[in-house]
Amino acid sequence: ARAFPFGAIEVFRTLDAPIALAGYEVPAGTVIALSKVGASQDEACAGAEPRAFRPERYMPDAVAARKEANNTFIDHPAIKTPFSFGPRMCLGARLAQVEIYSLLSRLVQDYEFELAPEHRDTHFDMVARAGNVPSPSPHFVVRKVQS
Repeated sequence: ARAFPFGAIEVFRTLDAPIALAGYEVPAGTVIALSKVGASQDEACAGAEPRAFRPERYMPDAVAARKEANNTFIDHPAIKTPFSFGPRMCLGARLAQVEIYSLLSRLVQDYEFELAPEHRDTHFDMVARAGNVPSPSPHFVVRKVQS
């Protein structure tokens, strides 16, 4: 979700007070937008190789090292969640997450999923469309688990 966020891809806020942003003075009342896609793929924000799949970025020692270096941008809730965060968070976020977990747990209980033989050695890239999807589209073999 960090490298290829889904859902809302920008966070808009109105400044309560003037600020200096990237060397510019921005007056109070200005609406600013944070692009999750742009920020999550910028090395200055996301660290080295931001487009690479590196789940170790979120291991406790890596998070602690970023805190010591004052580089915690990718750990901020606005970047990591599709439902925004804080008082402006989507009201249905919790319900949507519970529904997703329930559906996935039911599917994993009732079915076995396996990457189709023709895709086992395939490298997949993510492509931005209406949502972010793998390319080429992977094919799966799905079998119902015998009770």
